[in-house]
Amino acid sequence: MKYVVCIGLCLAVVNGMPFEVAEYKEGEQYYMVPLSRTRRSPQSQTGVDVNKQGVSLNHGGNILDRNGHTLDGSAYASKGYHSPGLRPDAFGGQVNYNH
Repeated sequence: MKYVVCIGLCLAVVNGMPFEVAEYKEGEQYYMVPLSRTRRSPQSQTGVDVNKQGVSLNHGGNILDRNGHTLDGSAYASKGYHSPGLRPDAFGGQVNYNH
């Protein structure tokens, strides 16, 4: 019964959203769905390091920079080739706030 209510609610939401229909040259129709995308900071950096011991990934950048308030963040994860399981061997991150 929960699934029926959930599916019904999803269908009601989808039917209630206004989508424009565009038609291509050969008669194919497409829905024009509005997409919003946030602007990424030019200072953000992503790195991948693959060596003999394993793989490590890191990402860092500016999260918020408004009216003299800056919020920077970074995260990393690493996994050795010889360690068991799918879980990373080391992971973490940090957030810095400056005013």
